[in-house]
Amino acid sequence: MLKSELAATRQGVEAARLQLARTTIRAPFAGVVRERLASVGDLAAPGTPLLVLSATGNTELRARVPTAQIGSLRAAGKWELAAGGATHPLRLLRVSPVVEPGGQAQEAVFSSNAALAPGLAGEVRWRSSVPHLPPAFLQQRTGVLGAYVERDGKPVFVPLPDAEAGRPVAVDWPADTAVIDEGRFALGLAAADAAGNGK
Repeated sequence: MLKSELAATRQGVEAARLQLARTTIRAPFAGVVRERLASVGDLAAPGTPLLVLSATGNTELRARVPTAQIGSLRAAGKWELAAGGATHPLRLLRVSPVVEPGGQAQEAVFSSNAALAPGLAGEVRWRSSVPHLPPAFLQQRTGVLGAYVERDGKPVFVPLPDAEAGRPVAVDWPADTAVIDEGRFALGLAAADAAGNGK
């Protein structure tokens, strides 16, 4: 009788030790706690999320890149992150083949030897061998984005079908192409107004 009670008590102690061991949470990687989903004293069944962790080692950086610029991104030999007034060299790991329907962009994943803080936001930069026109020169005429260049002493509007507002656009123009800067926003407007008034 006493032996049975002793064995049962020992089993109870072992069960309590097992339950106690399960109260210690160990992260699967080095990181920091970003969010606590449970409080002290809460009852949590196995599999219940308790914490949200962010890794501090082997950090990956993800950037949304317009599909039209993916070729330029892949061809570049140097990438960097500009954030917080500093630049950090990056290494391109992979580019997702999935295109986001809304923004027509793909996700590029980079790594860095620098200790980047989780949640850090910045701008991914790279040098392309393809000439790009700065977004400030883009204008919309008759529903199409493009830019004015000088040809035979006259301004000519050149449509750029791949252009997106606020983003540089790749161009295959000769290096000596004269892009009109001063007064460019007024070009073509008088003709458009005259055509509109004539209807």
